Amino acid sequence: MVELLVENGRIVTMNPARDVIDDGAIAIDGGEIVAVGSMANVTDQYDGDRIVDASGHAVLPGFIDPHTHVADILARGGVSNERALYDWLFNVKKPAIYAMTPDDHAVASALFATEVLRAGITTFVEFPEVFLMWDDESEAILEAKLNEYDAAGIRNIYAQAFRDNDDLPRTLTEFVDRVTRKEPAVEHVPTDASLSGTDAALERVGDVFDRYHDPSPDSRQQVWIAPENVVTATDDGLTAAAEFAAQRETMTTTHASETVHEEHGEMSHVEYLDAVDYLGERTVLAHCVHVDEHDIRLCAATDTKIVHNPLTNLVLGSGIAPVPTMTNYGVTVGLGTDNPSGNDTINPLSDMQYAALIHRADRRDAGAVTAEKVLEMATIDGARTIGRADELGSIETGKRADLALVDLDYPQLTPIRNIASTLVFQTHGHEIDTVICEGEIVLENGTVPGIEERYPDLLVEAQTRADDVRSRAGLDSVADREWTSRSAN
Repeated sequence: MVELLVENGRIVTMNPARDVIDDGAIAIDGGEIVAVGSMANVTDQYDGDRIVDASGHAVLPGFIDPHTHVADILARGGVSNERALYDWLFNVKKPAIYAMTPDDHAVASALFATEVLRAGITTFVEFPEVFLMWDDESEAILEAKLNEYDAAGIRNIYAQAFRDNDDLPRTLTEFVDRVTRKEPAVEHVPTDASLSGTDAALERVGDVFDRYHDPSPDSRQQVWIAPENVVTATDDGLTAAAEFAAQRETMTTTHASETVHEEHGEMSHVEYLDAVDYLGERTVLAHCVHVDEHDIRLCAATDTKIVHNPLTNLVLGSGIAPVPTMTNYGVTVGLGTDNPSGNDTINPLSDMQYAALIHRADRRDAGAVTAEKVLEMATIDGARTIGRADELGSIETGKRADLALVDLDYPQLTPIRNIASTLVFQTHGHEIDTVICEGEIVLENGTVPGIEERYPDLLVEAQTRADDVRSRAGLDSVADREWTSRSAN
C-alpha cells in the first residue's frame, strides 16, 4: 500500500531516455516516487490510499522556476507600460515594494503562490528586493512571505540579496537621477536604502541561512546568497558569496549582462565575475542577454548555470539572450519567469513557446531551439540549474514526487502526435488542473487549498492592497493614462 497512485496518465518522464509512457501510473509514498511505469506493472504491485485519475492528462515533472521575484506582483496591471529596465526599476518596482507592509507582502506571496501552482511550478527561486534585508520590518516581512509558501505547500528557495558597493559608477548614478526626474510624483527609494558593509551583509545572510535553510532532499525551504548584481556588489562581496556557497553547500545567484548599457566596461560581466572567482558549479547567472561566445565558453568551462528570462527581457526591450549558443556549448540553461510586473503573468507553458520561437526568428533558423529543449529547460535542466537534479526535474523512482497534470481535452490540443510539441506550442497555460508537491496534492480542481483557507477573497484583497500600495508609492500618475497608440517613452 502506498499513499498515492496517479493512474491512466500519459507520463512525460524527462528521464535520461526521455521516455513517454502512454498509459502509465506513478506510485508515491512518503513524498517519494517509488514506482513509475505502465498501468499494468505499477497497479499490479501497489494499491493506493488515494487515487488520482490522470485519464486524458499529460503528467509532467513539476516545473522549476530558477529566477523570479515576488513582491512586485502587486505592481502589475499596466503600471509598467513601455518602460526600459532602469525606468521601470526605479520609477515603478522599487517604489512599490518600498511602500509595502508585511501584510501586503503576505497577500502578494499568497497571490504569487496561487498563480505559480496553477501554472504547474512546484519549485521557485525568489530573488527579493535587496532593501528588504535592512527594512525596519525585515523580519516580519520574511516571516510573512515564508508562511504563505509553507501554507501553499510549494518549494521555495530564498536567495537573500545584498548590496555592498557604495562606489557606483558616476554614469550610472547620473542616469538613475535623470530617469527618476521623469516621475516627480513617485516616492522614490533612497539610494542608500539597501547599502551595507560586506561583513554585515554576510552576517545577515548567514543568520537567514541558519534559521531557514533545510538541506534535506525533501526540503521545501532553502536559502542562497545573492549579490544584487555585478555593479552593486564589490569584488570582495562577490568572492565572499562564492565562498559562502561552497562552505555552506548551497548556491549563489546574481543578475548579469541584462542590458547593453551594462556591458561598456573594459571587461564583460562574465569576465569580471570569473576574475573575482565568482563563477562555478554553485553559481547561477540571471539573464546574460548581451554575452558573447567568450563569456559563454567561460560559463561552460566553470559549469556556471544561466537562467533565460525571455518575457521580461522582451517586455523591457532588453534584448534576446543567445540561448542556442549557450546550449550548444553545453551550458545548463533554466527557464525563469522573472518579475511579475515585467513578465505580467507567471506561465511557464507560455514562456516555453516564447523561448522556442524568439530564437528562431532572431537567427532565421527554424531549428534554433526545439520544443523538447525548452521543456527540458523548465524541468530537468531547471533542476540542474538549482543544484537539485538528483531530487527534482524528472519522474523517476527515488526522486521527490512533484508532478503537474495537464488536461489534454481541449480543442487547441487536438490532435496530438508529438507530446512535447503539443505542450509547448498548443497549450494556453490554463490546462493544468492538478499539482502534486512532495507527494501532497497542492492544487486540485484549479484551487490551492492551503491558500484558499487563509484568503477566501484573495483576488479582492490583492486588488485592494495593490491600489493602496500604488497610491502610497505615488504611482497613480504613472498608472493612470489615456489610451496610448504610440508610446512616448
